[in-house]
Amino acid sequence: MKRLLWLVILVIFLISGCAKDYKIMTESIEKSVAFDFDNSKESIPDDLINDLSNYKLLLMGEIHYVKEHQEFMGTLLTALHEKGFRYYLQEVGSANSVLIDYYIKGKIEVLPELYLNTDKSLIKILYDFNKGLREEDREDEQISYIGFDMNHFSGVYFTTITMLSDLYNSADLKVYINKMNDNGNDIEGFKALLTGFLNSSIDMDITNVQREKLNWMTQNELDTLNIKEDWSDSKRESYIEKEVLRAIKNTEKEEKLIVNCGSWHAQLIPYWRLNGNIKWLGMRLADYFDKIPEDFYSVAVTAYKGELKERIRSKSRESFRYSGVNPKINLLRNFEENFGSSYVFLNYKNISDINSSVLVEYPYDIINTPLNRQFNGLIIYPQLTVPPEFRYYE
Repeated sequence: MKRLLWLVILVIFLISGCAKDYKIMTESIEKSVAFDFDNSKESIPDDLINDLSNYKLLLMGEIHYVKEHQEFMGTLLTALHEKGFRYYLQEVGSANSVLIDYYIKGKIEVLPELYLNTDKSLIKILYDFNKGLREEDREDEQISYIGFDMNHFSGVYFTTITMLSDLYNSADLKVYINKMNDNGNDIEGFKALLTGFLNSSIDMDITNVQREKLNWMTQNELDTLNIKEDWSDSKRESYIEKEVLRAIKNTEKEEKLIVNCGSWHAQLIPYWRLNGNIKWLGMRLADYFDKIPEDFYSVAVTAYKGELKERIRSKSRESFRYSGVNPKINLLRNFEENFGSSYVFLNYKNISDINSSVLVEYPYDIINTPLNRQFNGLIIYPQLTVPPEFRYYE
């Protein structure tokens, strides 16, 4: 009799659980915004713009090298421009971003190919958009490009500062560059040169703003060398947190920012398969905005078919398509079946029972967490395509 009673209770529990999952899934589909994006601002729905424009900072967790993401982020940023968004922060080093920022603002005419590799589509969109603003005498409203990561490419600092010495027409800066040429592969000697530059009182016949920019990228190079000697995810995360907070504090009250990074950095709790002791950028920013949570929003950006990230640098990349998981409780499978190849945006804050768990599948992780804990929202692309000219920068 007791065994029968327990069996009845178990069946009731399972039925109620499935009913709850079905209710959440149904509401997620009903509250989703599906659209076909054609690289124009007009194709981005007002609902998506209205939901995202309320926040001071949008943290976008991407899968690197996805062409659709570059195009969408560039167009989204221009669409949000009238709502106050003026800064785009990317997971690249400061030396990369100084020249990219100069390029999209028309201060240099040519950008080295290395700097275009990771964000070619997005850089073109921002270049064209800023050019239009300048032609309308709205130069002060241009979008700025800021790198907040360590420098992952050797030689980028040297290439950037060499170009800047010509742009600034500084003889003293060229003397500093010649010292780097004489340094060879002596890392400690290079560090000493960087430190000497930061401590130098020579004005180099440049403006204070230019000197601050040079100091910033020089400090980034020095920090990068030091962190790489004793590498840890925690140290890197502390560094990028410092740089993002620096950018936030340099904005005016009405100015807003988009921070674009790998999805691991954007998470509000750790993925189940990663080190649970790492405090990722999303978690740190959630703490920073604790007293004003309405100023911060984290978005997962993923796809339900495409190419596996683990094979992304291989010529024989493996494709993925979600299958083998019960579609009744799988969010991405439901989106695919209900929306086909459309782009889909889901604001978890619009879901009534967001504290319940629903299975969400990612290209390299499967998680089963309450919708509002991992991220605040979700954007899904129809299919991942990887630009052939990418460079690894994660």
